[in-house]
Amino acid sequence: MSGALDFDGAGDRIDASSVLDAGSAQITVAAWVFKRDLGDDRIISKSSGTAIPDHIFSLGVDGTTIRARLRTTDNGGTSNYDGGSIALNLWVHVAFTYDGAWLRTYKDGTETASYGVTGDMIASTLGVAIGNVNATDDRYWNGLLDDVRVYDRALDATEIADLAALAGGGGGG
Repeated sequence: MSGALDFDGAGDRIDASSVLDAGSAQITVAAWVFKRDLGDDRIISKSSGTAIPDHIFSLGVDGTTIRARLRTTDNGGTSNYDGGSIALNLWVHVAFTYDGAWLRTYKDGTETASYGVTGDMIASTLGVAIGNVNATDDRYWNGLLDDVRVYDRALDATEIADLAALAGGGGGG
């Protein structure tokens, strides 16, 4: 796809510096993805390591399971929030939103799961990595990524559907 980034699963990542350094009560993370393998790969992550509690936030795909992670002041550490599955070697739009009360996952603009979660996202000056968990550990993306987005608010279901309808990776962009 024109403009998509091709990651080979072996050391590629983009350092996106700091995103949402201050504690925030809301976040949306979204991307077009084309996954080639069954690894526990990260699309975008703000994390100090690969363990679940190391993540401030992340969106990834473990095998074929869409997985969000979010660490808040109330959840005692990061948790996994699984949200449906994808097929390998096909373009899919994936996203998660957090509005201070609910974390919701989406596939191709349709909600796939919701979890009651409260608190503000933990404040952190950690860098953000696109295509890996962080700057040093190994959860490298193997496939294509397009139109990776992070918002400091929770987009509603209509806005997520609109993102999925945009001509990104899956739309032939």
